[in-house]
Amino acid sequence: MKEKNPNALIAMIAVVAVAILNQSSGVESPALAYIAKSFPETPMTTIVMITTLPSLMIIPASLLFSAFRKRFTLRSLFVVFMLILIVGGVMPAFSPTIGQILFWRALFGFGVGIMWPLGYTYIVELYSGNKQDTLLGFNSTVTAVGGIMWAMLGGILALTSWRHSFYAYFIPIIILIFCTIFLPEPKKTETETKSAQGDGAKARIGYFVLLLVFGFFLNACVFTYFTNLSFKIVDGGLGTSASAGLAQSCWVIGSLIVGVLYGFIMRNKFMKKYAYSIGWLLVGIGMLFVSKAPTYTVVLVASFIGGIGCGTAIPTIVGMIGNVSSKNVAMFLGLYTTMTGVAQFVGPQVFNGLVKTFNQSYGSFPMAVAAVIHIIGAIISFIIFVALYSKQKAAGVQNSAVSK
Repeated sequence: MKEKNPNALIAMIAVVAVAILNQSSGVESPALAYIAKSFPETPMTTIVMITTLPSLMIIPASLLFSAFRKRFTLRSLFVVFMLILIVGGVMPAFSPTIGQILFWRALFGFGVGIMWPLGYTYIVELYSGNKQDTLLGFNSTVTAVGGIMWAMLGGILALTSWRHSFYAYFIPIIILIFCTIFLPEPKKTETETKSAQGDGAKARIGYFVLLLVFGFFLNACVFTYFTNLSFKIVDGGLGTSASAGLAQSCWVIGSLIVGVLYGFIMRNKFMKKYAYSIGWLLVGIGMLFVSKAPTYTVVLVASFIGGIGCGTAIPTIVGMIGNVSSKNVAMFLGLYTTMTGVAQFVGPQVFNGLVKTFNQSYGSFPMAVAAVIHIIGAIISFIIFVALYSKQKAAGVQNSAVSK
């Protein structure tokens, strides 16, 4: 079988198309109220697990991704776990008990948990330079569009029956067929030489841990915007739940615009070095203005700014982590995806605890605290990156002098 050319347009479309499944777990969210009515004896905490369980399953799936990558090709992993995703996604429509629904949702979540790092790994292993930046931006854009699409589709299908919302997971069959035909397969990376495994390997691991910490705080704090936006707008007398939905759309639009332009933005040498810090700072500024917004207009503008920051920071840190070591791309990206799942689960719990501890209200307070953490983190990351790049430059000058 002739291997596909990864630089062909159809191959790049297939690579990016994998990302449309990243946010596919939101299909059932609009149908939760109907599901609760069908199972009146079931506690609401159990009903909500239909939405939260897939997110939790992303954690073990991402941890195992590196081990799977060592044994199987990316294309075979895509096919197997897409089938798992489809079966786990559709079967709740035919399940008579909550227990069975939760089982299939867990299986579905495991499939999604493999898709996240798999999509990133395809881009990092197949492409480099500005093409990699461009495709990471498109990956972010497709993920955001997919999230909107799945939620809307689930809501429309749920109008006839909550079970019908799960029919949306028949759509990935089309993606499975298309990507199976056109996805290229990255070549296996060569083992690093012994000279590259000593102090250099330790430095790379240290750098990876640093990026992982930065990513944890970004992901843990950014969810505070989504969990508190409705409280800020409705309880603050700035609008209704529909108004909150529009504000969140402004965030998504900001992220989408940057995703499309990301490859062009990263051609700038300054942005290539400090895009993550700048994006992180914009997230903090946007959330801070939302938390203090006196009018709904300010909320919309600030949400747009936050979305621009998020759309800049996320693909940047994915690219930075993926390029730490060519030998350990799958492992590092799998760990990053695991960390993201942990952060998005732990973050809201921590901020809920702060609200209760300081006897504050949901909405402005937790969002303002998260914004301050974002801003401080962005400044610290900028200082560290400046120091690291200065050290690299000095080392380069010294090596050049020695060679002469």
